[in-house]
Amino acid sequence: MGSPVPRAVVEAFYHALSVRDMGALETYLDDQVVWTISGPVDILPFCGRRVGKDVVIKLIARDIPTLLSGRRFVAKTMLVDGERAAVLGRLTATKRDSGQVTRQYRAWSSFQANKTGGFLTPDRHG
Repeated sequence: MGSPVPRAVVEAFYHALSVRDMGALETYLDDQVVWTISGPVDILPFCGRRVGKDVVIKLIARDIPTLLSGRRFVAKTMLVDGERAAVLGRLTATKRDSGQVTRQYRAWSSFQANKTGGFLTPDRHG
C-alpha cells in the first residue's frame, strides 16, 4: 500500500479535470495512467479504456470536445481514503449532434506519489 494522497491534491486534480486545464492535469497523471469511462460507445464514442498520459490528454483536450460542447462538471461530494478517492458530481454538456446530456457522475481514482494511476467512471449499475 502506498502513502495517503492529500485531499488538496485530489481537489486540485478534479478541478484541473473539470476546467480542462491540460497543463495542470498533466502533472497529476502517471505516465501509464489507466483511464476508463463507462458508457454507451455507440452514442458516446469516447467511452472505453485508455492507457497512457498522452492518450488521456488527447481524449480530454480533443476527442471529447468534438462530441460535447459546454461541458460542465460540478463535484458535490468527495471522499479521500488513503491512496484512493471517490467523487460524486453532476456532468452537464450539449451533445453536438442531438442536444443536452446531463448525468450523475461517479468517479473512482487511485493515487501514488500524488499522481493518479487509475480513473474509472462506472456505469450506473457499477
